[in-house]
Parts: sequence; structure tokens; C-alpha cells
Amino acid sequence: MKKSTITQFIFACFAVLMLILFSIGLAEGNFIIMGIAIILFIATFGVGFTFKKKFRESGEL
Repeated sequence: MKKSTITQFIFACFAVLMLILFSIGLAEGNFIIMGIAIILFIATFGVGFTFKKKFRESGEL
């Protein structure tokens, strides 16, 4: 398996975990957990797209 594939898989799993955390926060009515989950979800996508661009530019993708 390529390094880029493993990295993207890890980021995808973490993004799914943040969606689950948001759902838990929504069910509990806890705005702090929902806010943290949204911030981490957006950050995960930002870092994931940055890594994808880096892998594409280096020819690993």
C-alpha cells in the first residue's frame, strides 16, 4: 500500500470519528463537544487536502 493511501485513509477515519462525536454532542445537547467536533472536522479536511496536494505534486498519488 502506498504511503499516500494510508495517510488518506487515516484522515478519512478521523473525519468519520469527528462526525460521530458531533452526533453524540447533538444527542446530549452539549454545544462544547459539537463545537470541538466541527473545528476538528474542518481542520482534518484542510490538512487532508494539503497532504493530497503535496502527494500529487511529488507524483506519489
